[in-house]
This record gives sequence, structure tokens and C-alpha cells, in this order.
Amino acid sequence: MNDEISKDRMQRQGEYMQVWLQHAPKPPERGVNSYDVFIGYRSSDRAWAMALYDALKLAGWEPFLDQYDLVPGTNLETSLTESLQASASGVILWSSRTKDSEWCKRERQAMTPLKDSRRNSRYPFNYVFAKLDAEPLPLFAQADLYLDFKESPEGPRGVNLLKLMCGMRGVSLVPEAVVMAEKVDQDAQRILVAINGTVEAGNPTRLLEIGTSAEPGILASPGLVLAAAQGLISMGRYEDALKVLKHAYAYFPKSVSAKQLEGLALRRLKRYQDAIDVLSELKAAGHQDPETMGILGAAWDGLYQKSGKMLHLRRSRELYRTAFQGDPKNYYTGINAAAKSLFLGELQEAEG
Repeated sequence: MNDEISKDRMQRQGEYMQVWLQHAPKPPERGVNSYDVFIGYRSSDRAWAMALYDALKLAGWEPFLDQYDLVPGTNLETSLTESLQASASGVILWSSRTKDSEWCKRERQAMTPLKDSRRNSRYPFNYVFAKLDAEPLPLFAQADLYLDFKESPEGPRGVNLLKLMCGMRGVSLVPEAVVMAEKVDQDAQRILVAINGTVEAGNPTRLLEIGTSAEPGILASPGLVLAAAQGLISMGRYEDALKVLKHAYAYFPKSVSAKQLEGLALRRLKRYQDAIDVLSELKAAGHQDPETMGILGAAWDGLYQKSGKMLHLRRSRELYRTAFQGDPKNYYTGINAAAKSLFLGELQEAEG
């Protein structure tokens, strides 16, 4: 492909994104709040929550997601309460993977008084449920506003993404936005089918073509281009995955998931220092979630295997331990933290 054709295709992609974003509702007036929206979710729906986070950041919103914004070691319940109170709106993710109505009830009970107390305020608070599959909402929440995302398992997009943002703003969706969003949904669904079929067929050449293409559907959601990169990583085509991620950065520069996948691909290529550089930048920006810290810990372990330096092994252990402290249900990081402690000869630490 010559430079002129490539330039024209990239320009058309950029124009598509600009038109799409023009129809996205702007965030609510934040006032003294720190965040535009608080994302409530269970760990089993973390991937979808991260895709929502990326989509909102792309549209100019400032979302709160605990794994990105909480400091490991702090009191979780207190920090979540403070962050919710410092948010201008809220969204609760619900799916068959959670089925934890008590957790859902606590989230809703926390948001309801905020909505009531700010009803006549200059900065009202609205909350919305996002149903990720066919699982019905619990009885106590069935009268609440919700959006159905079962047709977009890779992440929010199109009409329902706009409706979700409108719900958090408490505004209506304009008709011209619906027309554009429906086109986005059609494009995205076609691309998602192509990605899934290509992964199933084990065709990395076609997957690379899709992931770096000028197809407008690939730009409908960060989740789509990242699905192409993830598929290439699963096939062991790490260099190709990096090419897709480079393409993604041009349009989704704030995507944390893209950085995580880049770090993963680099680690699989045994480019440990490059992986450490990418992931340490995320960590320094406050993203001390289990995914980032786990991949970073593995990269330091790879560097230890290569160098034999105990300092590198210790760094790996500390990263795994910090990740486990932040999310004690993430057994992968906990097991690795214990294993590294054993290698370091720190038996008491391993048992803890």
C-alpha cells in the first residue's frame, strides 16, 4: 500500500471517529466532584468495566474505576464510599456472572440517597444499570433505569452507549444521534463476527488485516480492535499484536487495556525491559490493578530468569504482593507472591 492510499484511509478513519464523538453526550457539570461517573462492578465483569472506562475516557468523561483509582492497602469500603460521593453520576454493571444481589443492593442503596439528596441541586446525581446479558435485574432494582448490552459482549458501543451516557446525564437522546449510532452498531457487529470467526479459524494474517483496517466498524469501540490484538496474542503472533496496538493508539490513546496488552505481548517476546517500561508507566499513573501489576511482576521475573539478579526477583514478588493486597480474591497474584517469597528464602512471608 502506498503512502497516499494509507494516508487517505487513516484520514477517513479519523473523520469517522470525529462524527461519532460529536453525538456522545458531554459529561455532567462536575462542580466540586472529582469524577463524572462511578463504575460499580464485580471482578467477573472487570473486562467489560475496563472497556466502558476506555469508551468514556475517549468521549471526554472522567470515570472512577476502583482498580485504576484506589491505592492498594487503603480501606476499600471507605475509599469506595468517598469516591462515590465525589462522583456526578453512577452506573452498576449486572450479569449472570455476578448474581450477587446483596452486593447490587448495597451499590444501589449507596446511590439512591445521592440521587434523592441532589434532586434539586445544580449538580444532580443519576444512576443507571447496565445489563450485560439476559440475567434479569433483582426484584428491588427492576423499576430502575437500565440499558441492555447483551449484544455487545466486547464492551459498550452504539445506541446503548449513548443512551447510557444520556441516562447518567438525565437528558434525552437526539434523533440524529440514533441514526449514527445504529450505523455504528451495524458496523461493529459485522467486525465482531469477522474477528471471532478469524480467531476460530486460526488465521492470524486475516486478523492482522482486520485489526489494522480502514473498516469503520473497528473504530466503533476500543473493545473491537483490542479483541483483534488479544486474538493475535492467543495465537502467539506477538509482533502482529503490537502492530494492531500501534494502530489502536492513534484512536484510543487513553486506553489502559491497550497498554496492558502491549506489555503482555512484549513480555511474551521476552523483551522484558520494554515490557517493564510500558507497564511501569501505567503503574506510575496510578493503575495498580491486578492485570497491570501481574504482567509487570511476570516481566520482572523474566528479567530475573535472564540475569539471575535477586533484586529483580524481589521486585517481582513485591508487585505480585501489592496486587494481591489490592484484590485478595485474585489468587493468581497471591500464589505468585507466595512462590517468589519461597524462592527468596522467606518462608514466613510465603505463609502469610
